[in-house]
Amino acid sequence: MDFSDIASYCWFDGCHLKEPYGGMLLSAVALDGNNSIFPLAIVLVECENKETCSWFFHFFEDYFGPFDNQLPLIFMSDRQKGLNLAYEELMPYADARYYCRHIQSNFKLSFSGLLLNNYFWQAAKSFDATGHKEAMEKIKEINIEVWKYLTKIPLTTWARHSFSSAIKCDYVTNNFIKSFNAWVGDLRGLPILTLLEGLMRKFMKKLYKRFHKSCTYTSVVPPKIVEKLEEIATQS
Repeated sequence: MDFSDIASYCWFDGCHLKEPYGGMLLSAVALDGNNSIFPLAIVLVECENKETCSWFFHFFEDYFGPFDNQLPLIFMSDRQKGLNLAYEELMPYADARYYCRHIQSNFKLSFSGLLLNNYFWQAAKSFDATGHKEAMEKIKEINIEVWKYLTKIPLTTWARHSFSSAIKCDYVTNNFIKSFNAWVGDLRGLPILTLLEGLMRKFMKKLYKRFHKSCTYTSVVPPKIVEKLEEIATQS
């Protein structure tokens, strides 16, 4: 399988396995052409740190790679130091993006407020620099400490207007990886081998149903993308 055929943009995250077995399930998830979840890789580890993440990335590149600077590559994560250090060391040519919800939760602990949150999302989701700057000025007026916190984070990692145009994905949240973790569901409480067997069965069923559904498409453009284009056309 060629990674470039799936996506050059993927979410990395980990979810805790339920007692009594413990450990974590690390996963790499991308989007297919119809904006649906496409699981790329999973691994079971004792904990999420640089060592386990590096091991994960090593085999991820071994299977999907080799990657180089000819392929625009973006990793989105929640700024966990172990995860970031791992891909920065193993794949220094890849760019990083951060979950905006994670950024929001960091400043929300000390500075809450509905208006502040609204302007943050406006700054993050704006497609142009003007809209971003206007929202940041509003944040500065409300709470300069939050403004200082946000200005220290590179714009290319969280502000949509600064994203590379080579990556055809404008997401600023991690909703898809969270949906994947929820989709795993009760399997997280099963013994290791039963968990892996259950995941394999779920993957096979989902991809089988998706294949048959795609056979009914009447256009080369998938339905969800058609809906998105129609919505954009109406708004414009």
